[in-house]
Amino acid sequence: MKSILSILLLIIFSVTVVSQIPEGFTPLFPKGNLEGWTRIGTSLPDSVWTWEGKILKTSQGNTGGAGWIQYNEKMTDFELYCEWKCDYNGNSGLFLHVGNSAKEPYWEAIEIQICEDPSFSWWWAKDGYYIGDPRQISGSVYGFAGGNLGAYNGRNKWNTMHVSYIKERIVVVLNDVEMVNISVNDYNEDIKLWNKTRPALSKRPRSGYIGLQSHKGGATYYRNVAIKKL
Repeated sequence: MKSILSILLLIIFSVTVVSQIPEGFTPLFPKGNLEGWTRIGTSLPDSVWTWEGKILKTSQGNTGGAGWIQYNEKMTDFELYCEWKCDYNGNSGLFLHVGNSAKEPYWEAIEIQICEDPSFSWWWAKDGYYIGDPRQISGSVYGFAGGNLGAYNGRNKWNTMHVSYIKERIVVVLNDVEMVNISVNDYNEDIKLWNKTRPALSKRPRSGYIGLQSHKGGATYYRNVAIKKL
């Protein structure tokens, strides 16, 4: 009986630790709604973004293009913390430094990839990328730089992610594994994605809005999204 109780307490403690906004960070969804955010992609129904208690869910099934929500305050240097998980074939992303008019921020700004790695990234091979390419897995700077495929916790399991953009340097830590630690100025060559030329990382904005993507495929869930302004 004592050992069972110890195990239960350990599980409860572990969940509490994982689901905790770091000290000094400000929640971006303090009221459990989209107040302070703008939905971009008016053709998408309201049901794309829903709440399950304090958990934000984005799901649009297997039809439709990519929409997103924009936090209505421009940022330059900052740290961002969030927890997320994906259903089968889930696909989303965290956008950094989106401009005012961007309808497709993954081409104009910076995207930190969030997806259900085994079912999504493994077939996402085109334009010179390869199956399981680290530049297209969760925690990567999409299309440019990435780290360890094994950092992702797995389908329907919560992941913790810490992203910082400080003095033109991007650091991404996924589940305590450093995935990316780069300067945007180190990536001066334009890239090819979807058979079109996209601007180099060094040519992308140094300030702008933060966004979360909704993409066709399985659902993605977010909680404890918070920021520290620098």
